Amino acid sequence: MQIGIVGLPKSGKTTLFMAATRGKVQKGSNGELVRGIAKIDDNRLEKLSEIYDSKKTTSAEILYLDSPPPKEGFGKHVGIEGNLLAHLQGCDELIIVVREFSDASVPHINNTLDPSSDAVELLMDLSFVDQGILERRLTKLTEGLKSRKAIDKKPILREQDLLERISRSLNAGKPAHEVLKNEQETKIIKGFGLLTTKPLIVAVNIDEASIDRSTDIEKRVSDAIENNAKVVPICTKLESELSEMNTQDELDFRNELNIKESGINRLVRASYDSLGLITFFTTSADETRAWSIKKGTEAQMAAGQVHTDMQRGFIRAEIISYEQLIYCGNESIARNKGLLRQEGKNYAMQDGDVVKFLFNV
Repeated sequence: MQIGIVGLPKSGKTTLFMAATRGKVQKGSNGELVRGIAKIDDNRLEKLSEIYDSKKTTSAEILYLDSPPPKEGFGKHVGIEGNLLAHLQGCDELIIVVREFSDASVPHINNTLDPSSDAVELLMDLSFVDQGILERRLTKLTEGLKSRKAIDKKPILREQDLLERISRSLNAGKPAHEVLKNEQETKIIKGFGLLTTKPLIVAVNIDEASIDRSTDIEKRVSDAIENNAKVVPICTKLESELSEMNTQDELDFRNELNIKESGINRLVRASYDSLGLITFFTTSADETRAWSIKKGTEAQMAAGQVHTDMQRGFIRAEIISYEQLIYCGNESIARNKGLLRQEGKNYAMQDGDVVKFLFNV
């Protein structure tokens, strides 16, 4: 799962990137911070590791990509092109960072704090890019129709109709993915790299004084963008400082501030929801590990996430829900109670499944 972070200069997008990845990043060829792996916090993972007394505990991961600095004019319907465009097109999801915090030493690029307006402008920039892609493709289709026989025109006309529908949707302020009716249409435009086909999250960068107003800020920005993008208020400065602490000190500090949940965790949960992801677990004395898969993934395909041999030689999956295993206290009791289920290759995996794949190659 690759998530691209983009935003206006001085919006705090790189601070968010550093907080999410805890500063563990890989540098690009020109020295810029480009990518970093974020370990996903999941309380269930630690409890399972304790039950099995695992030597190793491995979290699920997200690859965050910090976008290159945008050129002047970004957010005003220019600026997404070249390397930046290619960078965003390769992502599964985009996080747009807009600024709510006030800091006289870091003036807003437009000299006014209006996260709702910034979000609208940036979303329009994405639509503007997609319109350019569609226009170029529609021109080619129109030219191609001139030399085709009637029987060969049907697939071209079908694609033309779809692209024109998407274009009208973008003009109406709606993203491309809201137009797609079925898997076939999704397949037709897959190679175009349309940015508005991707799930979007608007991260509103707030200061500590605004944490108590997070709900109001979220509603205000959500109402303004009139888009199904998720809105997550987050104090990136605080999250960045906390990410440098050890786990216990971070927990104690959050308790002092009466912050019940990490802002990064809320951002991750929003990503999981928008991408339609769930988590399953494999566990043993050697390792307990969390795995991210698409909701509805069948057992045999999920086995392939662990190892290709498991998918190829899949026999069956032995599964128990996390809640049932915790209730029983250990696998032996769960087995005696008959709670470990035997599932075939077409079983749709559920969030929280604890699974052992049986295979033969």
